[in-house]
Amino acid sequence: MKKHKFLKKIIILTMLLGGFANSAPVITSSSTAEAATKVKTKKKTTKKSTQKKTKIKVDSNRKKKNRAVKFVKKTTKNQIPTASIFIYINQNDPNYQTVQDAIKAWNATKVIKFKQAFNYQKAQIIVTAHDYGDTSWAGLTEIPDTPRGYLYGSVVYLNNFYLRQSTPQVALSVAEHELGHAIGLQHNDTQPSVMNSSVTEQNAYTIQPCDIAAVKAIYNEK
Repeated sequence: MKKHKFLKKIIILTMLLGGFANSAPVITSSSTAEAATKVKTKKKTTKKSTQKKTKIKVDSNRKKKNRAVKFVKKTTKNQIPTASIFIYINQNDPNYQTVQDAIKAWNATKVIKFKQAFNYQKAQIIVTAHDYGDTSWAGLTEIPDTPRGYLYGSVVYLNNFYLRQSTPQVALSVAEHELGHAIGLQHNDTQPSVMNSSVTEQNAYTIQPCDIAAVKAIYNEK
């Protein structure tokens, strides 16, 4: 009799435990669902951060007045201001050709003459490109006030973080813009100009008549 009561207790206990197991929360599944939610959220965030920007701020230059740059000199032959450029970019990088095209575009205006240098120590302008991350600029130009070491001119930095997300037309506009800074031009947001402080795919201006006039004015060209 005692045996039967003991067995009965075991059976009841087993049933209770089984029922508890069925009704208990599955912690592993809950954690997995939570982890999946986090991953999903993370993916959404990543996707959002890598979306193409429709408007790019070219740089943060705040100078307002165009001014001649000391290293840009007029040649005695044709009186066109001239400067040498060293392109410190791998030739397989699309930016190399973009800078070449920007040089050709400025030279076609006949108000400035850029000559490509193949020795950085003899260059007055050095152009380089790198992924500088999500900064506030797609291009940046530094112009030292006085000669320093081998460099007596400007350094142009192109930010691949933005340019690789952009169209070739936007990249060309940025390159022409920075070369404009390198020879003394400042931002012009009063009219369509390559020196506009920001650029979009719809308004990626290349060199305009007002930019040509600005170069003529600061270098006293006729």
